[in-house]
Amino acid sequence: MKLQFKYPTARVSKILLLALGTFTVLRLIVIWSAVREHSGDMERVTIRAAQTNMDNLVRSYAANTLRMVQRFDQATKSIKFQYESNGGISDLPDFVGRSVLNNDDIPLLASIANDQGDVVASTQRGPIGVASVKDLEFFKIHVQQDSGQLYIGKPLVAPVSETESINFSRRLNRPDGSFAGIVFVSIDPAYLSNFYTSTDFGANGMVSLLGNDGVYRALRIGSTNKSGVAVDFTDTLQRFNAVHATADGALVLPAIDQVPRYAAYRQLDNYPLLASVGIARIDALHALNSDKNSYYLLAIGASLTAIGFFCFTAFLVMMLKSRESLMEYLASHDTLTGLPNRLFFQQRLQEEMGRCIQHGSALGVLFIDLNDFKAINDKYGHEAGDALLCAAAKRIQAAVRNIDIVCRLGGDEFTVVLPNLTDAEIAATVSHRIRQTIAQPFSINGVDMSIGASIGISRYPEDGGNISALLERADSAMYHAKAGG
Repeated sequence: MKLQFKYPTARVSKILLLALGTFTVLRLIVIWSAVREHSGDMERVTIRAAQTNMDNLVRSYAANTLRMVQRFDQATKSIKFQYESNGGISDLPDFVGRSVLNNDDIPLLASIANDQGDVVASTQRGPIGVASVKDLEFFKIHVQQDSGQLYIGKPLVAPVSETESINFSRRLNRPDGSFAGIVFVSIDPAYLSNFYTSTDFGANGMVSLLGNDGVYRALRIGSTNKSGVAVDFTDTLQRFNAVHATADGALVLPAIDQVPRYAAYRQLDNYPLLASVGIARIDALHALNSDKNSYYLLAIGASLTAIGFFCFTAFLVMMLKSRESLMEYLASHDTLTGLPNRLFFQQRLQEEMGRCIQHGSALGVLFIDLNDFKAINDKYGHEAGDALLCAAAKRIQAAVRNIDIVCRLGGDEFTVVLPNLTDAEIAATVSHRIRQTIAQPFSINGVDMSIGASIGISRYPEDGGNISALLERADSAMYHAKAGG
């Protein structure tokens, strides 16, 4: 599938310029009207700006935090899978660095504890020493129940690093389902709150990550990171919601301090965590309170800036619009193979699922893993490996139907969305064609290379009602296929 660039027409450009001109004029009216208003009006404008800024910042903070938590979640899943599939991990640091982190610069410490709570493996450099987690809450949780979920522990002194850490843990099982221990990833709580500077939040700004149990996993006030702070979660949530209904809209959290702040929060999807940010009222209004007369000079400067911005933007608008589609393409496609990437795959699969609901149809998902690719990549180098991935991508595209969507998730993993699956055999037929074409030798830089493909199939709606369920089913089927040869 290819994205079509959409260059703006002259009519669209005129509309954009008219809208920008209208916005500029309105901005000038607002500026000079605000100058003529008394200080109370100016204060309300400043407060609204601060609240809007916090809303934008909390979205960014929550998104960054969610990506990190998902990274830790995936790390524990990968280690759990490797451990349970092979009865252990011989070299945990090597596996984590090679297969989990992929050389990402994330300061986490991964460890494995046995069923007695003794830490038997860790990515910490040097000897582990005698370390046990048997008396810690996150270990007891997994002993008592097998929820299959990631558990995000409260901040405590980690037994391996002997520094304060948040532990993201997951239960390990023996083949019979009995408790075999846990895998846990430890990270400094400060790493989850050190995203912004005092420029963003002022000297008394707040950045926090609150668990639904009322215990802060990370909390920074100004430049100071705090630990061991607990609150009533329901009361805190009510306070956040209540301040938006007041004229001033300043939040006070007595368990932290008595500083009123303009704050915003966002619940992390699929995790019991609440991200929040806030700027102290005194910091938000500092410029206004220090010299209100300067608003006249600011109004003149802002007016000139707005006019200059309009003139400059009028020159750039056509060029920027013409590149918008290109940016969208680059954001949704893999730079190596040119195939749609994971983001495009998820969006398109969601759209196709919506069509299935609307028309009462079905679709399929193929999860493809290239066998022996790593060995070839290690032997012949990354350049040859990249060329092999591109060649394999072309073969997969040639083997599917015209309406099918081939995507690269990353590494040697590909997916195919099969819309309008009128017959269950269609997925099997397409899968067979892909295996056959991939099995044919590749000639890369004059060298014949042979690989295979393990393919898992899932169908909507039979195998799941959402993207995650379909991927998990297809991924599981792929591993069964790989294990079966």
